[in-house]
Amino acid sequence: MDRDAVQLLFAFMAKRDMLFADRHMEDEAHCVALAEQVAGHLTSINEASHGPDLAGALRGMRAALLSFIDRSGPAARNFTRHSWPGADPFALALGELRGRIGLYIMIIAYQYNVEIPDELGHFLPPD
Repeated sequence: MDRDAVQLLFAFMAKRDMLFADRHMEDEAHCVALAEQVAGHLTSINEASHGPDLAGALRGMRAALLSFIDRSGPAARNFTRHSWPGADPFALALGELRGRIGLYIMIIAYQYNVEIPDELGHFLPPD
């Protein structure tokens, strides 16, 4: 049952481009909206019907997404009102989100022997 849930989750996430789109194609407000969609989807999954490993990974991914959303501020204002010089807060937050989600995806793919879709493989750490 958990293996099926992982496959469905990966298919859902593969359709969201915030995790793997090139920087020039990313839009701050769009990424925040997608993060909200994914967080909502993770919230809708009944963790009680899954084992503790998958439930923990779902909670960890949701926490990473909610942190990204919180950092964006209302209407992604904290990401869209950036002026140089200095680090781009959107790029930093998105990089952190990608790294955290990527680790969870690697862990649960290994635990449940599920192939990671090509769309999600772009942001995984190197071998």
